[in-house]
Amino acid sequence: MEGFEVMPLGEDPALWAIEIKTPNGWLRPIVKVQVSKKPKYKSLFADVLSTMGIKRVPESMTVEQRLNLLTTQLRVQETRVMGFDECHHISEFKDPDGIYDAGDVFKIVAKCGRAGVLCCGLPHMMELVDANPQVRECERDRYTVKPFSLDLTAGSDLKVFMTALNQRLPFDEPSCLDQDDVVLRIALLRDCFTGRMAKFVHQVNAYAISIGASCIDVPTLTSFLRIKKGIADEANIFLMSRDVLEAYPANMEKGRRERIIQAENRRAKQAAQHRTKTAFGTRS
Repeated sequence: MEGFEVMPLGEDPALWAIEIKTPNGWLRPIVKVQVSKKPKYKSLFADVLSTMGIKRVPESMTVEQRLNLLTTQLRVQETRVMGFDECHHISEFKDPDGIYDAGDVFKIVAKCGRAGVLCCGLPHMMELVDANPQVRECERDRYTVKPFSLDLTAGSDLKVFMTALNQRLPFDEPSCLDQDDVVLRIALLRDCFTGRMAKFVHQVNAYAISIGASCIDVPTLTSFLRIKKGIADEANIFLMSRDVLEAYPANMEKGRRERIIQAENRRAKQAAQHRTKTAFGTRS
């Protein structure tokens, strides 16, 4: 429409919104707020207002005034959906009132602002529903993003997904991300999760461009793990034969557990040394 301009997303991914500049002001139909690691009612409320274009909220404003300001902005800017990312930070915050208070912000947006609320995060984020009965009343649906099934047949979700990624790569020559052997290895490497696989492809794509590759092929994938991820050739999944891939997830988990044990032992040793070390400059 004439006079309407859709603006690019801002530089701060924690506070994003679909912003439309109109002759009469701003519209923000979809808003995304990233929950901080120390979420409190006041700070989370301020983050929501900041994303709505209210960068500074006077400390003298009362709770009721802040509420009126938010609901007015939601209505005037025609906000229909507000997504909160990393909501598990609310459950992890060591404050007995944190879960209840932060949940109140969701309730206000849904009930007073008449906007849909999407809460995204790790599964334990749903503790906020248990802690705040009023938030529980607002809940409509739960959806869990599950990993792909390791299915390489034509038409499977995994194959369709990797084929779609392969078709969108910015190279003149065809890449190999839709080939069964490559799909299998990327899926095992990233635990079959959509986001992890997409992020991996994004990183490999940037690497391929940086070295002037004409496409993403197996040597490029191998080189990426070797150079960018520091993975030795004997542990490089793109150099492994097909018959040893079945043990790959178990071997990776074993290696992860061993590194955790080593880290715990090192920290315990450092703590013991700290307790017994003579103060600098004193005689033993």
